[in-house]
Amino acid sequence: MARGIAIIGMVMAHTLEVPEKISLTDIHSWAAISVGRPAIMFALISGISVSIATRKYNQEDLNGKNKIKLSLVYRGIFIFSLGLFLEILGSGLSIILSMYGALYLLAICLIGVKSRDIAIYSTVTAVFGPVLFTIVFHLSPGAEGEGIAFLFQGTYSFIVWSSLMMVGMLIGRIDLHSSRNLVTLFIFGFVISVIGYTIGIIYDSREYLQSKSGEKFEFKGEGAEFYGKDSQIGSDIIGNIQHAFLSARPHSGSTMEIIGSGGFAICIVSACILICFYFRKFFIPLATIGMMPLTSYFIHVTTFTIYQGKGGWSPSFELFFYSIMLILIVSSIFFSIRKKGPLESLCTLYIKRSINGK
Repeated sequence: MARGIAIIGMVMAHTLEVPEKISLTDIHSWAAISVGRPAIMFALISGISVSIATRKYNQEDLNGKNKIKLSLVYRGIFIFSLGLFLEILGSGLSIILSMYGALYLLAICLIGVKSRDIAIYSTVTAVFGPVLFTIVFHLSPGAEGEGIAFLFQGTYSFIVWSSLMMVGMLIGRIDLHSSRNLVTLFIFGFVISVIGYTIGIIYDSREYLQSKSGEKFEFKGEGAEFYGKDSQIGSDIIGNIQHAFLSARPHSGSTMEIIGSGGFAICIVSACILICFYFRKFFIPLATIGMMPLTSYFIHVTTFTIYQGKGGWSPSFELFFYSIMLILIVSSIFFSIRKKGPLESLCTLYIKRSINGK
């Protein structure tokens, strides 16, 4: 269900003219919640899925552990390849599947690692990662390359996704059938979300006012690309470090975005699980979309490309409506037949044949 919400939010952000900022007094601005946060939810849910899938193998024999690790490798390869195919279509959208697939390689390294250690890794990555790499890029002017771009720059930064995936793995290790655990999880997510967004809003508002008043404003580029090549390297290292830590702008890759949007994602996930305990039958259509994320995402990107053309974009409620309807119809049909979408079935078949060598 939470993944279904993330997919709908992503379609909304890609097809509608969404405001840049959310105002509690302006209901029309609430659509801005779909910017950046669905991707954060995907990263968190991927970690939860990995922990749930590998939980029964933690105490099993070596052969069982190797099999689950291989399944994660092949799943990552399949998702990564699908992401590359969608990028080749030239939709102009930032495709999440390439990074999504790469995360599975990190997940393999964390199977069997103590929860305390994963908590330390995720905290250090989220809190110090953006600042550390901002400093590195300032010390190495002009540093760029495909590896750097893949890991630290662009709309979907590895540093953001890896920290959230690790948090998801921690969540997946607790008993998610316990209402008490879910309420505690919701409260925790709410608290850190308020902290992250409060600090981020204060800082981003100050930056905005400075830019309007004509004061020196060093931030350049959109999203995590302030890590180096799109900023004035060496000119305002303190300002860019502050931005890397304090900003909460969507896709900024900053610490407060990770904390704020990560906490928001935790709230949504825990709330969805709690709701399904009591009202599951009312949300089956939404849940079917979330059960077929690859198929749903493929439908969204291909319909977007056909409607808008290569590299084109103009806001269209018609495209949003028909995309959601098509995703809902396809997911409902395949759920009633096989409980899996066509791409999910293909991925499972690929994993089985690759592991068995057939």
